[in-house]
Amino acid sequence: MMVSDNTNVYSLKIGDVVIGIECPSCDYMKSMEEYFDTKSVSKNPDILIKMNIVLHQDKPKIPDSLYLTKEISPEGFSMAGDLVKGYFEPLERKGEIWVKNILTKAPITRIFEQILYQAFYSARNVCNYDAFLIHSSGVIKNNAGYLFVGTYDAGKTTVANLSADYHVLNDEICLVSFIGENAYLHSTPFNGLYMGKREGSTPLKAVLFLKHGKAHKLLELSRTEAVITLTREIVPPIGIEEGLSHDTKDSMLKLADRLSRNVPFRLMEFKQDPGFWDVIDSEFK
Repeated sequence: MMVSDNTNVYSLKIGDVVIGIECPSCDYMKSMEEYFDTKSVSKNPDILIKMNIVLHQDKPKIPDSLYLTKEISPEGFSMAGDLVKGYFEPLERKGEIWVKNILTKAPITRIFEQILYQAFYSARNVCNYDAFLIHSSGVIKNNAGYLFVGTYDAGKTTVANLSADYHVLNDEICLVSFIGENAYLHSTPFNGLYMGKREGSTPLKAVLFLKHGKAHKLLELSRTEAVITLTREIVPPIGIEEGLSHDTKDSMLKLADRLSRNVPFRLMEFKQDPGFWDVIDSEFK
């Protein structure tokens, strides 16, 4: 565990790990708290990343994915032609990044979050935390967790809005962890469109693949189909010091397969009303 006396360190909790971001100033740290709508936690961070803001005159191209533009060298990493560059030393649990200023401006800040996804995996690795991030909407109802998975326009935010009477964890990125073979669903601080998200965690009851339809119904999926579909939505499990490789896809497939062996999967067709919860309650009593 890292210990820092720097008052500019913003400690962000994600599941059971804490990422420390050493900000350029106290004002910037406060802006991080405002952006994530969560105060810096008091726990010492598991890893510490020093963040430097680089002022620039050029207008760099902003990619949708920092992962696909990431290059690894003996000196560290570079993303999108030095839009972000830096290094991380796992044994020391410390690293440093240089971020061009444009990436810290809304709405492009959503792309910046991809750096923190990778920092989470670095922290996960050094802490041996058995967990992964997934593009999804998460809801707790009656102490049971439901993970709603789908592509960009499948309805993750719609499900969150229709579930406002329950405990909505997130509509963009959720966390799944394992204790043994038991799966648990957790909130994350990452920003989606739904403004009413709340912190929380609970045992994961079911994974539901979203599809707009004319009626509310749950349909069976083959495990092969479920694993392939789920794999596409897992945030690649690479640390900030790592790049995409042939092993990355294999790791994602293994995570999806593991989850499919322990939690039921269904295809959920739904309309624009909360009646799908009646179908879910009936299926998973």
